[in-house]
Amino acid sequence: MLKKIVALIVISVICSMPQVFAQQISIAPPAEQISVSITISSEGDIQVVHLVKKSNNVKQVDTISGTVTNLKVSDVNGNEVQHAVIGGIGGNLGVTIFPTDENIIVEYDLSDALFLDENV
Repeated sequence: MLKKIVALIVISVICSMPQVFAQQISIAPPAEQISVSITISSEGDIQVVHLVKKSNNVKQVDTISGTVTNLKVSDVNGNEVQHAVIGGIGGNLGVTIFPTDENIIVEYDLSDALFLDENV
């Protein structure tokens, strides 16, 4: 009888868990992006800049896959804005942007995104 109760509890827990495999963690709806700029230098350094439309609600910008460094979130005047960073599955980060009166710039450097194929 005890085994049946334990089995029922285990099955209930497994069935009630959300499917998170191969999904991005998200705590806010996606932000409306005006543009995304990707610059690749001759040395292979990658800089990504997301220009995000202002919003009265919390929004989220997902980064491009790779190792993100030098993350900076600011308004178009260069002032740092309130934000939060959450880790995602598969190397992506989610940048949660809180309500602002200005368009937002999310910029970062990206590594582990370019690979040489036969030195090309």
